[in-house]
Amino acid sequence: MTGDPAETWRKFTFTSAPPWAFWVGGLLLSYILSRRASGYLPLTRAGEKLLKAPNLPVMAFSAIGVLLWLTALAVGFIAGETDAGNGVAVWAALFGGWSFLVALIAFLLTNRGVGPTGKVLEQQYGQYESLVELERVHPKFVDAVRLHQQERARQLTVNQPSPMSTESK
Repeated sequence: MTGDPAETWRKFTFTSAPPWAFWVGGLLLSYILSRRASGYLPLTRAGEKLLKAPNLPVMAFSAIGVLLWLTALAVGFIAGETDAGNGVAVWAALFGGWSFLVALIAFLLTNRGVGPTGKVLEQQYGQYESLVELERVHPKFVDAVRLHQQERARQLTVNQPSPMSTESK
């Protein structure tokens, strides 16, 4: 992502759904029809920290939501049928739900804007896996991935025995 030499590897998962799937069938249909691909890409430690940073507010709002819902349950059980107990339980449950909604919105907004994105292309004839078109990456990042793939392909061809070199025992 930065063009600096990689220090670590991180697994990325990319999904692509047809644009019409969400409007016709909602989240479920777009999930069912989406193409998925995952793999490891090289990163610097600074890039990895940058990718983890948006998750902190999401985790904080999720924790607040859980605490408020637990508070609502506890107040509901302790206070019983009193008006004050019911009021506190309802407000705590509402704020817990609000907190989860804010966490969901924060997750959707922040994770889309940070790090590489990719479009999973349709699987081509003769290919075992779908290709992924990476976006928002440094050109040196792309070169490093290509170099790694070429080196790996070269190692696989070198390590395979030749069909002509069979030994008889």
